[in-house]
Amino acid sequence: MSNYYIGGVPPKTGNIVDWQVLVNSQPMPIIYKISPLSDLFSGIPNKSRDWITAAKASFHTGIDNYCAGRCKTPTPDKPLPVKTATLFSSTSTLYGGNGGGDFYFNQHA
Repeated sequence: MSNYYIGGVPPKTGNIVDWQVLVNSQPMPIIYKISPLSDLFSGIPNKSRDWITAAKASFHTGIDNYCAGRCKTPTPDKPLPVKTATLFSSTSTLYGGNGGGDFYFNQHA
């Protein structure tokens, strides 16, 4: 049996904290693409290009007629938040003193 992973591979220790560290440094690539609903017509098998073009045009006409006077224009998306680094300062009581200098943690990454 073979296992395939995209992103952080679960550690042999089975420790969830170890895995979280790996995932943070090796995230799984995720790409989203929003497409018009009418693009679904392109996935119908055994239909000609002309049929798909006509189906999309008919779909858009139907939506336009349905929405005339009753649908609101969508509001624009809010801008993405600006990534900012956060400064953390800590001391370690477990290991007898300062746990090191300040470090920056990007909480939006």
